[in-house]
Amino acid sequence: MKVCTVAPAFNRHGGVPYVARNIVSQFRDRGADCWVITDQEREADVEPALPDVEIRTVKRTDRLFPLNIFSFAVRALPELRSLHDRHDFDIIHMHGNYILLPILADKLDYVDATLVETAHGTYLNEIRSFQEYPSFDRKWKYCTGVYLDHLIQKYGSRFADHIHAVAQRAKPELAEMGIDPSIVDVVPNGVNLEEFDAEASVEGVREQYGLEDADVALSVGSMIPRKGIHTLVEAAPKVRAKNPSGHIVHVGGHSHGGYTEYVKERIEELGVEDVVTLTGRVSREELIGWFDTCDVAVSAAYSEGCPINVLEAAASGCTTVATDVGGAPDVLGEHGIYAEPGDTDSLCDALLTGFESDHGDAIRRRIERDFTWETIADDLYDRFEEWNE
Repeated sequence: MKVCTVAPAFNRHGGVPYVARNIVSQFRDRGADCWVITDQEREADVEPALPDVEIRTVKRTDRLFPLNIFSFAVRALPELRSLHDRHDFDIIHMHGNYILLPILADKLDYVDATLVETAHGTYLNEIRSFQEYPSFDRKWKYCTGVYLDHLIQKYGSRFADHIHAVAQRAKPELAEMGIDPSIVDVVPNGVNLEEFDAEASVEGVREQYGLEDADVALSVGSMIPRKGIHTLVEAAPKVRAKNPSGHIVHVGGHSHGGYTEYVKERIEELGVEDVVTLTGRVSREELIGWFDTCDVAVSAAYSEGCPINVLEAAASGCTTVATDVGGAPDVLGEHGIYAEPGDTDSLCDALLTGFESDHGDAIRRRIERDFTWETIADDLYDRFEEWNE
C-alpha cells in the first residue's frame, strides 16, 4: 500500500502533526510505502524521526488566513502531482485544513487515489462556545478563523472517499454538518507508552517553580480559548479557598496573543499569582517530568477531538480531570473525573475530588490495553487496506 500524507506542520509540535507523524511511522513499520507533503521544516526534538520517509516541504506564505491555505494548495499542487505520477499512490491521507490540496488535485484529475481524511475535531462545540469566551483583544479574528476552518472542513470533507474520526461524538457531529455517516469510521488516537515508562529525564520541575509541597494540577495545551485556560484561572480562588495547597500549572507554547494577555491580566486581577503558574513552552523532557510529578492532570477544554494531553496524562498514570467533551470519555471511561466546560464550580469540585483520588493505575491499564499506537494502528491499517480495495 502506497500512502501520501498531506498535513500541516508535520515536523513540528502539536496535536495534528503528532497524530499524522505516528500514523506514518506505524504504517511504515507495517510495510506501507509512505510519502509526506507539509509546510515547515523539522524541529530538533520531534519524535518519532522518520529518516526513510520522503518528506516534501512547501513553504506556506504569510498571507492572511485562509488565503494562506489556498495559496499552499496551489503552490504544493505540482509537488503532489509529480510524486503521484512517479509513485502512483493508492491513498492520499489528508489532515486539517490541508484537505484542500488533495481535493484540488483530484478535481483537476492530477491524482486518482482514494482520498481519506482524518477529522481531528469538528469545531461545532467551539463555535457554540464563542459567546461564553471572555472578551480579549482580537477575539473576532480568532473566532472568524475557527469558523472559516469549520467551513473548509464542512464542505471539503464531502469530497473525501472515507473519513477517519478520532472520537465517537464526532460521527453525529459530522452528520450534522451534512457528511454521509456511511463514510465515517471511528478510530481514536494513540500514545507511545515507552515515553512514559522510563524514569523522567528532567527532575526537579516542581523545585524550579517553588512547588515542592503543592498539590499540582497540570494543564497542557496551546494557550487558546478552546483549551479553557481562563476557566482554570477563574476556578483558582475557589480551589485555594478549599485546598490552600492546590496549585494550577499550565504548560503550553503556541498561543493567541490577545487571549494570552487576557489570561495573565486575569491572574493579576484575581490575585492568584501564587496559585496559577504559566510555564510557556517547555522541552519534551520537561513536559514528561511534569506528568511524572503532578498530582492531577486537567483538561478544561470547550471542544476536543481525541485529546493528546489526556492520552499522555493517562499513559503517565495520572488521575485525570477533563471536561466532558470530544474523545476524553473515550479515553478515560469510568475512571475519569468530569467537569462541565466553562463551569468554574464544576471544575473546582472535580479538581478537589482529583486531589483526593487515585485512579492512575486503572487509567494506565486502560491505555495499555486499548490506546497504544501499536493497537490503534493495527485497527486503522486494516481500515486503510479495506478502503484501498
